[in-house]
Amino acid sequence: MVLNISDPTNLREIGSPDIFNGVAQDVVIISNIAFVAIGGGGLYLINISYPHNPMVLGVYDTMDYGEEVSISGQYDYFANGLRGFIALNISNSSQPVRVRTIYILNYVFDVSIKNQYAYLAVAK
Repeated sequence: MVLNISDPTNLREIGSPDIFNGVAQDVVIISNIAFVAIGGGGLYLINISYPHNPMVLGVYDTMDYGEEVSISGQYDYFANGLRGFIALNISNSSQPVRVRTIYILNYVFDVSIKNQYAYLAVAK
């Protein structure tokens, strides 16, 4: 969903792709692309060049509950619930490609990247 927040006393929805197969859990915007983690639907890459008409560029089905997106360079590091942690190459925004999945014995809720390290929030 895209909101116009130019007047905080009059917030208005101006656009929405309305295509998600699940619940949007997180969004990160880089340039004119929104990377959206969808619980039960994976990763959606959405062109937001025209906020009134956001368009889906690509989708990657993570086969679990997408929780959190963290972008570093041409990679999306994705917290994927019970299926662990996924590194995706997003250099082609219409076709994200899995580079590696690491299965962790605990549910992965969140990921943050700093330098060459990924910091994960997991359930014990």
